[in-house]
Amino acid sequence: MQTDLPDANGKRRSAFIAIEYARNCDPIFSFMEITGNALGRPTSQTVLNGTRLGLILNGNFYTSNAAKTVYNNGYEAAFSIENNLLLQLLTNVDSLIYVTPSGEKIPLATGNFQVGLQSAINACRVRIK
Repeated sequence: MQTDLPDANGKRRSAFIAIEYARNCDPIFSFMEITGNALGRPTSQTVLNGTRLGLILNGNFYTSNAAKTVYNNGYEAAFSIENNLLLQLLTNVDSLIYVTPSGEKIPLATGNFQVGLQSAINACRVRIK
């Protein structure tokens, strides 16, 4: 499930929830900011401790285990979606804001959000049976 965001400073931005097939359909929230049309060569990966990375859902901030991968043309920052956040994302999404590792707040569209997320989870579950 992916949504493209407005470009910033000449970089393309995208936010998405990856439903990890290899991890029994565990969801991960990820954000990419890159130049060009594809990810470049990875140059480093770090665990993000004490980061501002997360989601503000209906006014409440959520974050979890986070990591950042740096590419020669941008970066991807991601965190695992714990059960309490997943439940909220599937049942009650009035407002959704992504908070970048630097603290920038980016509003995300909420139309059909729950339907898209549930469909992605269902597709993964069918695959692991």
